[in-house]
Amino acid sequence: MFFVACDIQTGRIQAELPLACGDSFERAMQTISTANFSLPIYDPACPRDWEVLTAPWRFWIIAVLDDGTICWGGIITGRSRNATSGVVSISCSSPEDYLDRRYTPARRFDQVDQSDIAAWLVRQAIPDGIPFLIDAPKSGTKRDREYNDDDAATLYKRLSDLSGVIGGPEWHISIEWQDRQKQNAIIPVFKCGTPRIGIATGEPQAVFELPGGLIEATLEERFGDNEYATHIIAAGGGEGEDRPLSTPQIAIDRENAGYPRVEVRKTFDSVTLKPTLDTHAKGLLAALSGGVQVFTLTQKLDEYPRLGVDWHMGDDVRLIVDTDSLKIDRKIRVVGWSLDPAKELVKPYVAQIGG
Repeated sequence: MFFVACDIQTGRIQAELPLACGDSFERAMQTISTANFSLPIYDPACPRDWEVLTAPWRFWIIAVLDDGTICWGGIITGRSRNATSGVVSISCSSPEDYLDRRYTPARRFDQVDQSDIAAWLVRQAIPDGIPFLIDAPKSGTKRDREYNDDDAATLYKRLSDLSGVIGGPEWHISIEWQDRQKQNAIIPVFKCGTPRIGIATGEPQAVFELPGGLIEATLEERFGDNEYATHIIAAGGGEGEDRPLSTPQIAIDRENAGYPRVEVRKTFDSVTLKPTLDTHAKGLLAALSGGVQVFTLTQKLDEYPRLGVDWHMGDDVRLIVDTDSLKIDRKIRVVGWSLDPAKELVKPYVAQIGG
């Protein structure tokens, strides 16, 4: 794996940097992720103009596998220099962070395809900003939305709200080569899909196995704060009696089976219509009534199935585990991953289909 600095607007590679990553770095759908790097400025491989090339909010840091696959990219958002140290600390955030630094202008949508609304939101970050490429095919699902300047809501928040409604679009931002052959410039690509992104298939070609290519496999069942609920209410914008509320959505079967009620309330400032709030509440109940089940897998970067070659964000994969404590043979879905460059390990984050 190697690291390159790219111009934040043109995407062109400026130089290769001898960076070290003390921790693993992550990617996940619809999520801002961060990474921290160290740059030894006395390393002969370090460019003389390293100070220019690591200016915050001016360059990307891109992690590239030896086969040319881009596995992570982030914007330099901070830098720390100690006068007695020859190592510079560099902080980066994934491209989603930029959408959280731009605010949503006023606009009303009446029965507009939700993919078009998502694309419009991202497009607001392009003028005087970052030239995102937008891949948002029509969903066939139309929505009503009204955004106001005084809401002080970022583009990232509006996208999160839009995705949170039941049947809402999924999205993430991938970093790709502008030209796969030349590999001399990158482009951030906003990918939006309904009902999902990635490859859906009954017979996944990518298979993770233990014993096999996997080193470890863990199933985590989480029922923490905002990860589990049997009773959901969605609230709209406003205060007091003027604030609209959804009809309570209840996991009746679960409560009838003896589980105590666990409540979650979430506010959607841009929503004023009760039917829309009902839809948000139904979506939250579907996501939270069974808790969150996440498989964490660990394998070598160069082992099959390979990141960026055999599987990508959102793809269906097959997981086969046969040990005393865990026996699994099912189709699951990649929803993110983390990389440990030092150990050359990848941990795909996968979730049960429909979970």
